Amino acid sequence: MKRLSGGGILIPFILFTMLFYFIPLLEIFRMSMSTGGWTEVVTGAAFITFLRFSLTQAILTTAICLLIGIPTGYILARGDPYLKTILSVMVLVPFLIPPMSILLGFVILYEPNGLISRLVGFQVIDVFGTLGGIVLAHTLYNISIVTRLVAANFETIDEEIVGMAESNGASTVRLWQTVFFPHILPSVFASALLVFLLSFNSFAIVLMLGNVRLQTLEVMIYSQSRIRLDFVTASKIAVLQLLINLAISMTYLRVTATSKYEASYAPKTQSSKLTRVLSTLWISMVILFTWQPILATVYQLIRTSSGTDILSTQYNNILGTTPTRVLFNTFIFGLITGVASTVLALTIVYYKKFGANQRIPMILSFISIMPLMSSSITLSLGMLLAYRKTLFFSDAIWIFIAGAHVLAALPFVTQTLGSGAEQIPKDIITISQSLGASKTRTTVGILLPLLLPSIIVSFLLGLAISFGEFGATFFLVRGEWTTVSVAIQKLFVTRDNILPLQYAIILIVITLVSFSLVEKGRR
Repeated sequence: MKRLSGGGILIPFILFTMLFYFIPLLEIFRMSMSTGGWTEVVTGAAFITFLRFSLTQAILTTAICLLIGIPTGYILARGDPYLKTILSVMVLVPFLIPPMSILLGFVILYEPNGLISRLVGFQVIDVFGTLGGIVLAHTLYNISIVTRLVAANFETIDEEIVGMAESNGASTVRLWQTVFFPHILPSVFASALLVFLLSFNSFAIVLMLGNVRLQTLEVMIYSQSRIRLDFVTASKIAVLQLLINLAISMTYLRVTATSKYEASYAPKTQSSKLTRVLSTLWISMVILFTWQPILATVYQLIRTSSGTDILSTQYNNILGTTPTRVLFNTFIFGLITGVASTVLALTIVYYKKFGANQRIPMILSFISIMPLMSSSITLSLGMLLAYRKTLFFSDAIWIFIAGAHVLAALPFVTQTLGSGAEQIPKDIITISQSLGASKTRTTVGILLPLLLPSIIVSFLLGLAISFGEFGATFFLVRGEWTTVSVAIQKLFVTRDNILPLQYAIILIVITLVSFSLVEKGRR
């Protein structure tokens, strides 16, 4: 064990990231540099058009999310709404739901013959092939990010400073200028970067709503590689996108790393009954707005509950497998992702506690969050380019799909386990070893039991992230390994929404249960 603690314990982490992350990325760079033509790609009409669209829809989505999210975060934190704990959770729910489930409900609402069109008698917005439709879908999905980050930041404001400003006659405008806005600015900046990054790299929503003529760079990479089989152009676009993502991600990490606040020193003044009622009303309206797709999915399923049974085999040709095998695949990938991402994160925690070089855990932690800087389509393209000529890739594609799922979950699982490990006093480990306990015994008898809540939370987090993963699975999957998210997309074109609705509800319920357990475990 002594030899392992010196570096051998990190072998699984090193091998995994090399096989599924670094080698694929290096292959993309190699392919992009294999020929010239950079000028033609960068100045090409298609690239300029889709880059402009990617930036435009991301900027508009970010602006609208900030416009709604900042006041909502303020009201949630300082308006003292009734049922605040429940409302806080409900605000976050749309962002947790897998994108294909949200997208299905969104189309049910806003398609030409959708629920809203039938209710008001005319089509409110054309969601297919329009900038407005895509921005609306992204906004519904991302408002909760701004709301939760800003609300958390508002809750750390020193109430003594607020009280002093008010006692000195500061108006509401002056209070915002001198106290509130300077304090929440880092969270506003961080949430804006995060929403922008997610919208800029959007794949599922733009793939389904863009009608080909509207594409983000992510969709363009897929189109060039999987439809046109032009891997060189796809690699060049992927490199350009990666550089943009890297700049945004590094800025985000720098903002969040330097934005730490202590809790307030004085209790907040009790809000009036009218303020609480108005605050509750506002939060409820925002929740109703963002929950539209979820409610539409539930409503539509109830209306069509007498249709196709989930055990039916009538869609086998479309799915490439049976509906029950789709559920099996989804659960298997979820279990693999939960276990593998947790084990890999544990190796970092172990080395941090017992390794000789304490710089290595910092490097490993940074490597674990690097997948956030690389889109799922880019990583999938890299895997295809690096391994497509091997029998292993053709015969065991499920391993690469599982690897992509683990990469998607690893940044969040590593952060969760790392936070749990930081709560363990260093003295406990030191005392255990000073009493003669080996590293193995200390790990088994002390470290793992104390980390057990974080381990459970990490597993559930990886499970939930895997259930909602779409991009990499859609890029790599073959029929027999179709997951629920991909099945919803395949069945979407049939316009028979009964089985997709059943799948969507399954994803929604499992995701909500998983994240409820995660939230409970964190508390």
